[in-house]
Amino acid sequence: MLKLFRKNQRFVSIAMAGFMILLLVSWLLTDSSTNIVDNLRMNTTTWAVSDGESISASELNDTIAEMRVLEGLGDRTIAGMGVLKEPGYWYLLVKEANASGLVPPQQETLRELSMTQMPDGVTPEGFVATLASRAQASQETVLKTLSNLTGVRRLITLVASAGRISDERLRRAAAEMTMTMDGDVLILDAGKIAGIDAPAPDAAALEAQLKAHGNTEQGQGEKGFGYRLPNQLKLEWIVIPAATIKAKLEQSPALSNVELRKYWIEHEAEFRAKEATSASPMTFDSQRDAVREKVLGQLLDAELASISKFATDRVQMDLRSVPSAGGYWTLPADWSSKSVSLTALGQELAQRFGIDAPAVQTSGEGWIQIEDIAAIPGIGTASSKRVGASDVKVQQLAAALKEFGGSPTLPTQRGVAFPTLAEPVSRDLFVVRATDAQAARAATAVDEVRADLEADLKRVAVYDILATRLDALRQIAAAEGLGAVGVTYGAVSQPFQALSEVNTQFLQFGMRMGMPIPGLGNDETAMSALVKAAMALPTDKPVADAPAVDRTVVVALPDRLAVMVAQLRGIDRMDRAEYETLAMGGRLRGIAMQDEVKDMQELFSYAALKRRHNFTTMAEVVAEPEVADPGTLGTTEGLGTGNSK
Repeated sequence: MLKLFRKNQRFVSIAMAGFMILLLVSWLLTDSSTNIVDNLRMNTTTWAVSDGESISASELNDTIAEMRVLEGLGDRTIAGMGVLKEPGYWYLLVKEANASGLVPPQQETLRELSMTQMPDGVTPEGFVATLASRAQASQETVLKTLSNLTGVRRLITLVASAGRISDERLRRAAAEMTMTMDGDVLILDAGKIAGIDAPAPDAAALEAQLKAHGNTEQGQGEKGFGYRLPNQLKLEWIVIPAATIKAKLEQSPALSNVELRKYWIEHEAEFRAKEATSASPMTFDSQRDAVREKVLGQLLDAELASISKFATDRVQMDLRSVPSAGGYWTLPADWSSKSVSLTALGQELAQRFGIDAPAVQTSGEGWIQIEDIAAIPGIGTASSKRVGASDVKVQQLAAALKEFGGSPTLPTQRGVAFPTLAEPVSRDLFVVRATDAQAARAATAVDEVRADLEADLKRVAVYDILATRLDALRQIAAAEGLGAVGVTYGAVSQPFQALSEVNTQFLQFGMRMGMPIPGLGNDETAMSALVKAAMALPTDKPVADAPAVDRTVVVALPDRLAVMVAQLRGIDRMDRAEYETLAMGGRLRGIAMQDEVKDMQELFSYAALKRRHNFTTMAEVVAEPEVADPGTLGTTEGLGTGNSK
């Protein structure tokens, strides 16, 4: 590592200067009130053992002091790695940086600070002093921490930029990424297959499943678990059919011959504009039906607008004496008895506009979700323009309810009717009100989500049984084909052609985009298994000549509670000329390095550092007497909680 550092010393010097600037930005933006490490204290003689050597409590205290500086500095990289939760993590990172000779002397750190452009009124000495005050540490500790942080960053940067992929590995990576495969695949989804009888979950299992995933969004947790209840509501509404209004208007005096002729005369130019395309001169008699339809349409428009306005105004009338704040009404406890009911509103509409009183309809006794509204005939497609230039549907008004968090542009709330809506095709009018609303919350009782719990636990049980049959599945698929497996489990196989680990069309642009497996989608585990099997097949004969068992891939997918069974029929490998074209410009190496990033995350994880250095903390740490609540000490590994290992 030291040799690598010397080789890249100029690069590191430039990186350190940039790093100092980033430190200042983080320091200026940091809120120092979090005090993450205030509780990381102990009073034992020995803190931990690393590589066979004891680490004293004094070294732990020094480490914690440095962590306070890191916290006050607000270094997002270190915080993001989780270093501030584990003194052992920071200790081991510094240990590796020191062993590699990457930690600069404190004088060099101070010199780099003096060469960094400071904010107005801030000197390097002032920066160090302020940071020391924030962390309640000495300035010596601050400089030591900054030097150690520089060393740790150098270590991570150098290892990441060392170009650890050899040409041979790059060629293999390219071969794996670009190799295309033909074959068939069968996905045995534990939630869909037949042929496996799993026992029903007992009450204890249902309770445990709910406790573990009751506050996870539906379908968003591990294995697709999640039972958090979404926003739910209940609706009531009345409908004023446009056809009924139109039928009433058919008897209007405005549709008499006298009135229609008068309209024709007043708008003759409008109708005669079409005369050029007519075979005969236009007269009132020849255009009477068109004139009547035009006048009737105008009457209908006006009547519907009047009904809509009346309904909206009538609802608002009850709100005149109700106080409001922030766009919402402060409804009294007895609002339901004070506000006009939809039944009463329907009767008023009937009396005023000469129509039958509309009946009140509801979404039912149970809760519905916002997306369920779209399936309700009529209101599911109704919308309003009274809240802006754009059409706003009932779903949007419902989602904006105050009880669901509200909306600055659509202030709606339970108990107050929405603006009058219209269905765009039928032109029917709707007055809709949310009678109750329940904001999204964690499911707390099994009966609230029993069906989902039982279905998921059945999936788990079926998968567990299926996962014990991997070898048998492979033998059956190899001997009898995927069809035999499909018949047993009620599944159908799908063919795939030119399937590859990445989409080769995007490789030339430096983009690594995965290709979906039919019936499964993008799945790294499944694709890796296919590629591994394909790479192991001989290259000196057709794939079809290889033993069927070697061409058959069976892989368990526990995250999906599924098993993939596939069989390869053909493989197309990249030749040398294609490789050289692809490798030109360095994009391929950059794509291959994406796998190295995952390796880097593991390489510098706390668990990996502990393994490399045989690092173990003492099993028990005693909290300081003045700390009344042991829970405030934190529960990080090795910090002295009762559960430390």
